[in-house]
Parts: sequence; C-alpha cells; structure tokens
Amino acid sequence: MKNLFLAFLILLLVSCNKQNKHDLKDLNFHIENYRDLDSLEVSDVSNYEHYRLTNLEDPYLSMAFKRKINDLYTVIFYAGDKKYTKRLWLDGKQPVVKVNFDKKIEIDSVLNSPLHHEVSAYSKRLGRLYERGTDAETINQFLLMEIEKHLHSPFSFSVAQIYIFRNKNASQQLNKLKNLLAKQPDSLHRHSLYHSIKKDLP
Repeated sequence: MKNLFLAFLILLLVSCNKQNKHDLKDLNFHIENYRDLDSLEVSDVSNYEHYRLTNLEDPYLSMAFKRKINDLYTVIFYAGDKKYTKRLWLDGKQPVVKVNFDKKIEIDSVLNSPLHHEVSAYSKRLGRLYERGTDAETINQFLLMEIEKHLHSPFSFSVAQIYIFRNKNASQQLNKLKNLLAKQPDSLHRHSLYHSIKKDLP
C-alpha cells in the first residue's frame, strides 16, 4: 500500500511539473483539440500589436506583447477554410485562456484576468437593469460607477459609449462623464476607443 501511495505521489508531481515547465508569457492559450487548428491570430483593438502563430504543436500557446495586457483583444482561430473570431477583454499577469474546439470555438474559462470576469458581471447586471425597466437615473449611476471602477482600463470607454448614447442630449450628464474621464492618465487618452467618444463630449 505504501509503495502504491508513493507511485501515485510521484505521478502527481511529474504531471504538475510538466505543466509548470510550460513558460507562460504575456498572453497564453490552452486549446483542447489544438491539432484541428491551423493557426491563431491575436490583435488588440487599436491594432498596435498583431501576432499570428502557425504550426501548432502543443495545446499551450504563448505570446509576448510589448504593451501591458489591458485591452480588448480580437482572437481569430483558423481551421482549413474556416475562421472563428472571439473578442475578449483581458488584463492581469500572464492570463490563460482555456479554449475548446469541437466544430466551433468555446471559451471554457479565463485565468489570471480579473477584468474578463468583471466585464462579464457588468454585462449581466446591465442586462438585468434593462429587463426590469430600471429608471434612467439609476442606470446612469450604475454606468458612471463602472467607468470610475475601470478608470485605468480602456474598458471605461466601452461603458462610456453606452452612457453617451443614453445621454446624448443631456449636457449636464455628459459633463459628469467628462469630469470623470479627466481623472485618467494622459497615456490612456491616446487609446483609439477614447478618440471614438471624445467628439461626443462637451
């Protein structure tokens, strides 16, 4: 019995060590059925960085980025003459996107990326507010709170787009947004999503 336990322990350690030997980089994917894919392409929403991996020989795929991972990323999976596109908000240190490919691409989970889960929770809550017929002021407050929560992420501009659409004829509300965005670092205002909303600010 003791020898059986030791054998199991060694097998477990070897398995864990094998996974740990994979060097994580800035952005990582673990793809089930990776052999059915030809290549993988990733770019940020501003297209500052664009990478493509071919000759996939391992379920673990890793990419090094020049910029910090904190953006909306377009991920395109190629299989024969077909391509499958996913858009993911990601941040964090060495996030890992777990993917299952079986005739279509499914994102099973995302590790090491708080923003990804926060965006999912935000979308669900906003959807519930609309379903309940929540009043405009409550929704505005919710959107402003989300923008403030993500002031250091370009995701704030995605929320701001909705806020602007809802308040396009309300200068007082738009000024609230403008004052809030003024707290952001100048470097974030070079982002393409900011330029897409800047023209609509007072």
